[in-house]
Amino acid sequence: MQIGLECFRDEQLRSMIASNLRYGNCEIQHKKDCIVYDTAEDHYLEEYLTVILDAFTTIRDIGIGGAEKRADYLKSFLSKWKLFSVSEEDIEVIMKGICSERYDEEPDLFDKKVTIIEFFYFDVMEQQCILRNYNWEEFCYNIKHVNRFHTQQVNFEQFKKLLENMIVDIPAGTLRLFRSRICDEYSYTTGYPAKEMGAPPIHAVSPGRTNSEGIQCLYLADDKETTFHEVKAKDHDHVSVGEFVQIEDLRIVDLSLFDNIGPFSSTDFDMTWFAINIEIIRKLGDEVAKPMRRFDHALDYVPTQYICDYIKYLGYDGIKFKSTLREIGTNYAIFDEKKFNCSRVQVIQIGDIEYQWNEIESEV
Repeated sequence: MQIGLECFRDEQLRSMIASNLRYGNCEIQHKKDCIVYDTAEDHYLEEYLTVILDAFTTIRDIGIGGAEKRADYLKSFLSKWKLFSVSEEDIEVIMKGICSERYDEEPDLFDKKVTIIEFFYFDVMEQQCILRNYNWEEFCYNIKHVNRFHTQQVNFEQFKKLLENMIVDIPAGTLRLFRSRICDEYSYTTGYPAKEMGAPPIHAVSPGRTNSEGIQCLYLADDKETTFHEVKAKDHDHVSVGEFVQIEDLRIVDLSLFDNIGPFSSTDFDMTWFAINIEIIRKLGDEVAKPMRRFDHALDYVPTQYICDYIKYLGYDGIKFKSTLREIGTNYAIFDEKKFNCSRVQVIQIGDIEYQWNEIESEV
């Protein structure tokens, strides 16, 4: 079987396939003359995927009551792990093709529901899970409604280990970022002065995904258009756009990497650790990037505020995260606005906005 490079999403697996430079026709996505992994000729991926298989056990074999709640098919687990960029059905075909010997020996591992046996070992979960209740939704409930400031829900040792693999050092002068403010009637033609383009004054700071009410944070983006989306500019609005120059070295945590973390991303992550934590990691990345909605309650931001406040406590200068309002946009939350200087401001009139929509079915 020839499996195209584009069927894989995990960066480490893609790198191995790309470096092998074997060309053929992908039997999964039906692409011709592309880089492929050929199961008849290549065997180097079998070792890596076998390590993944070793992390799973069929629920029939563990005999633990309630195991069904933490079980799913192998293809569904691997889809959530984002190892592949194809459908669950194609993942199943790929796994059986690459690990054909293992499939012959243990077909139930591929065809029946499986789970991670460590899910049911309290001591292992207590030591290795980033969240001590093992669940993002339960963590959110507890920090909103039970204990906000002195929670025992986070395993800070494990969370710190994760963050240490997501640090980016940025020398002064590297970044030129942008921030927009929609002009009011007084600034409609002249725009806001540069000194008013930074973080809002303390008395005017509203809660956001990464900052609590009253705690300043400078939100920036890597291009102007992303800032228009972030401030939800409308047709024919006048917008003041400030260009910010980085004047000090930065050490930030790149939360956009949450989406790319795989089982082979770091020697700090063994397969058990990855299997236990990956759904929490993905959920956290999605929550930080989620756009603020007009009907959100301040409580909705508390979980990510708590996480970002811990990042700030560790001494990092800010976070980087993907924009969900513009596919190619990147946002930054800088904890100390003095790290940047607003070098210039220009007033831009927004043109016609083209709306895109999806119809949501509902029962009447």
